[in-house]
Amino acid sequence: LLEIFSWALDEEVSFFKNRMTKHQSALRLVHYYPLAEPKHASHLVRAGAHTDYGALTILAAQDRGLEVLLHQQHENGTASSEWFPVPLIPGTFIINLGDLMQRWTNDKWRSTAHRVAMPSTDAMEQRFSMAFFVNINGDTLIEPLQSCLDDDEDGNGSNNIKYPVITAGEHLMAKHLASMGETVEKGDSKSLMDEL
Repeated sequence: LLEIFSWALDEEVSFFKNRMTKHQSALRLVHYYPLAEPKHASHLVRAGAHTDYGALTILAAQDRGLEVLLHQQHENGTASSEWFPVPLIPGTFIINLGDLMQRWTNDKWRSTAHRVAMPSTDAMEQRFSMAFFVNINGDTLIEPLQSCLDDDEDGNGSNNIKYPVITAGEHLMAKHLASMGETVEKGDSKSLMDEL
């Protein structure tokens, strides 16, 4: 997958592979307990809307329920968003882009907003999924890739950079802290990374 990403982004085929030698990836088994009794709502959200923090996520879903948020731009200039169920196809994996890849591509590729929702009758059954969160080497500098910068007056795209340079580890730590309502103080990220 990362070789395909490299090719699509006009980088050397080993660009991402060379940044996976000390990766911080994680495999997680997710168990949704069955509800003891059906709720009154016809459609239940079992995991709220979110995006994943890292480069990408490889998901092996065993049951239906995963939904993705698709944004549409209409001809009249208006925009809308709608949740769509992800089809469950036996023998396949679901790939979600993460926040790190969105940052690295300067928003050219978007992180996949998703949730787990299902009919209340399905929520009475347990649900399992396995997610492999791909996180690259923590010391990798994340700055917009050249192919993701639009030309500006200088011709190098430097005026179009949407995010400051950060390491992958700092990005991951900031996302984890934000999920707990905390922030990284400027200058503290190195000491936080040392604690990992």
